[in-house]
Amino acid sequence: MVHARQRRGNLAAQHGLPTRWRTRDEAAPHHSLGPRGLRRLEATVAATEGVREEEDHRRSPQPARSVAQGAYLMAAVDQIIVLRHARAGRKLADRSKDFKRGLDRTGREDALRLPRIIEAHLRPEAIVSSPFRRCVQTVEPLAGDLDLLIVEDERFAPGISERSVREAFLEVPAGSVVSTHGEVIGCLFDERVKCAKGAFWVVERRSGKLSPSLYVGTPTRAQRSKS
Repeated sequence: MVHARQRRGNLAAQHGLPTRWRTRDEAAPHHSLGPRGLRRLEATVAATEGVREEEDHRRSPQPARSVAQGAYLMAAVDQIIVLRHARAGRKLADRSKDFKRGLDRTGREDALRLPRIIEAHLRPEAIVSSPFRRCVQTVEPLAGDLDLLIVEDERFAPGISERSVREAFLEVPAGSVVSTHGEVIGCLFDERVKCAKGAFWVVERRSGKLSPSLYVGTPTRAQRSKS
């Protein structure tokens, strides 16, 4: 009982109320606090303390680990390879016939040498290609060496909108090799960014942006003769 009275007195003093409780025979003072009022006061104090604790928590600094993680995510960058198909003769006006046009002899030789050259710059995690035959044939030796499937995607074929092309290159997995066409590469970057047949760009992806960072040209005839 003494403890209860002491607790009531402490609460009342904190909120500017009388700390002395009347006896049964005394008239109630103007600012008296009965049992019901005490309960209300206790509930108010508890709620107020809860709000203060929540505000203190919000104001407290975040752990250094969370800040470091946020900085890492902002700076995260990955790479893909954008490869133009190897040589395949002259382009045909009939799209259905051009779709089936395969690599010529030089193109087939370059395709056989591409795995070694590509793996010197990136360890491929996936292989994606325009469904045109010459693009698929260009990465077939690479797929065979790495035991990877070739995923054909029409968004890497000619005639696709610039927006769709950009979205497609942003959606492929990190470490992908994308076999596509010169028109698509020009649409992705700029017509001034050239890429010969059988050559490729190492492209960095950061914060939704694509930046060509390294160009690797087609093997020269001297290199072909040495291999």
